[in-house]
Amino acid sequence: RLGVKTHILQRGDRLMQRELDGKGADILNSFLSQTGVKVLTGADFEAIEGEEDIDAAAGRARAVVLGDGRRVAADVVLICAGVVPDVALARSAGLKIDNGILVDGDMATSDPSIFAVGDAAQTKPASPALWPIGTQHGARAAAAILGTPAPTAQSPIYVRLKHDGVCVFSFGSFQRQEDGDVEIVSPADRKMEHRRVLLRDGVLVAGLAVGAPGADKPLLPYLGGQTIPEALIKAWQNDDWDA
Repeated sequence: RLGVKTHILQRGDRLMQRELDGKGADILNSFLSQTGVKVLTGADFEAIEGEEDIDAAAGRARAVVLGDGRRVAADVVLICAGVVPDVALARSAGLKIDNGILVDGDMATSDPSIFAVGDAAQTKPASPALWPIGTQHGARAAAAILGTPAPTAQSPIYVRLKHDGVCVFSFGSFQRQEDGDVEIVSPADRKMEHRRVLLRDGVLVAGLAVGAPGADKPLLPYLGGQTIPEALIKAWQNDDWDA
């Protein structure tokens, strides 16, 4: 909208590798291209070229150099490099650490009087660095501190890309499939809409939706572990997602 020429440099072979499959990433890429955003995949970041700004006593970006020699002109560079827990305080306190501060199921550290939550805490299995995860950690730690029962109902964790004109939604993992699971995928001929769900005993354990705003609406009522009616499952299998 500001008329700024924008590039997304993706190190991997597709956008949102953890959240989307190939079809979903292709649709997102197409949408971004239509809005004027150019996506470069396989873009290993090598360096930022710039020039000294004497008046501001600071550097000024002019281009990004990729590992294969490509050069992308850029006045502004935003870097998304993930989350690295700050464990300096925990280390100085003698707590056990690995990549993060090691905690048990109650979020207690190796010192039972000290708790860690959120991005700094390392759980088993590892938790993604998302705000809802941190609030769940806090609820478990608070229950342990107060000596009350640990909360059993937890809000489902999902990822939703906030971008005008497109819905990108992802929930759960398709990598942990078991015998008897049912996977439903939209027909391949749908160019700008893609839905995929994984059901276990009639319960949604993973799902993704990419397409027009509202593409995720059929999945949202079942994120909390509710059993999906058999009639609705059959409708989804027949590509009727509005049933």
